Amino acid sequence: MTRNSAHRETPEDQQGFTLVELMVVVAILGVATAAVALNMRDPAGSVRNEAEAFAARTSALRDAAIIEGRDMAVAIGPQSYRFERRLDGRWMAMTEKPFAPVRWDAKTRASTAANGDLRIVFDPTGLPSEPAKVSLLHNDTAIGVSIDAEGAVHVGS
Repeated sequence: MTRNSAHRETPEDQQGFTLVELMVVVAILGVATAAVALNMRDPAGSVRNEAEAFAARTSALRDAAIIEGRDMAVAIGPQSYRFERRLDGRWMAMTEKPFAPVRWDAKTRASTAANGDLRIVFDPTGLPSEPAKVSLLHNDTAIGVSIDAEGAVHVGS
């Protein structure tokens, strides 16, 4: 009876990691890096998100003024903004979504050419009382939201 002698590896024969082991480590590092990158807060993204939300709500207010056939306004201050509708000759605060009053993020400030509160009234045709620009400042990041003479709302840098 013949015996095949099998070569057995000894610790001296092993000289590194296999390709599969290296690929698994690289994949784990890639997933971990992606998770960290996705969870990092971007201050420019935060102020952009606030600007986009403000612009969307203001556009919705303009549309509501047209649909309801009445004057509606957005009042913008350094720390917050609110929406109003004209009922029976009086301005009434709007509290239903999406027109509930909103406070800017704690580190965000709004600046307008009026250097204080700014009020834009949209008439029943959707035209604003005046074109306006609001600058949102968050630390060293600024982004502008403009309302043009036709009532269109734009977010820019």
